[in-house]
Amino acid sequence: MRNNVNNISSVNEQEYSQYFVGLTKKYLADTNSDLQFQKELDLFIKYAKRFGQGNNLLEIGCGTGRTLLLISKEGYSCVGIDFDEMQINFANEVKVELKIKNITFLTAKIGDNTIVDKTFDIIISNDLVEHLPENVLIEYFKQVHSLLSENGIFLIHSKPLKYTYLLNKKFILFVLLLCFLPDKLFNNYLKFLDYLVPRIYKIITGRRLLNTWQDLPPGHCNPPDEENIQTQLRRNGFNVEEIITYHPSTHKFSKIFRRIVKSKKLDTSIFIFCKKISIDNTKTLM
Repeated sequence: MRNNVNNISSVNEQEYSQYFVGLTKKYLADTNSDLQFQKELDLFIKYAKRFGQGNNLLEIGCGTGRTLLLISKEGYSCVGIDFDEMQINFANEVKVELKIKNITFLTAKIGDNTIVDKTFDIIISNDLVEHLPENVLIEYFKQVHSLLSENGIFLIHSKPLKYTYLLNKKFILFVLLLCFLPDKLFNNYLKFLDYLVPRIYKIITGRRLLNTWQDLPPGHCNPPDEENIQTQLRRNGFNVEEIITYHPSTHKFSKIFRRIVKSKKLDTSIFIFCKKISIDNTKTLM
């Protein structure tokens, strides 16, 4: 098993699933093995307890269920949904093994509103949105809105922001050379690289370039920037109450570099707290 999920081909879904099953097994055996995940979990629990007005909690794209397996210990009645049957089967096995009764894991795709017949007080999204192409991301936000109660809250964690995500990519020198550009120009430069680098690589080698800026689902195909995700959330019926960006201490090099350039470009993770607002049905969500 490879150590870095970014090195796994996005077209090999079995290997992708096995990676996360292995990651979850490791964490359940030693909760100190993933301090980044512990930070994510703490944020979800903190905001759910502070702002949630009920105990019904849903996660769409729950994967192996490790977030819900731990949040359920706080007394929440949890439902987890994922398209990946292998990961859902593993989540159910662990649930039985740990004798957890307040979680239901189901196999379903984004957009399938027939799988559950109730609304939820809290919906969470843990490291999902960066795996969704733009059209699927919009469909996902619409589904969350329809399943969230009137006073419900929506909590999102995503990692990493696009700029730091590039630090894990090939040809990073192309990015670092111009990282001091203003944000708008820098973003345009990244779009130019999105177009150019994979095409040059394919011309030279005859192969598609994996582990670059154009990963296909379920890879990091759309790491959201703060402005874009706020816009999409507002368009789809959510008021963004708070955004937290932070830099995990696990990435030593990028942490040092971020201090040097003093730029939000190198924030690695984003946590968003949203509340549901009513939508004028006569207006298009787009």
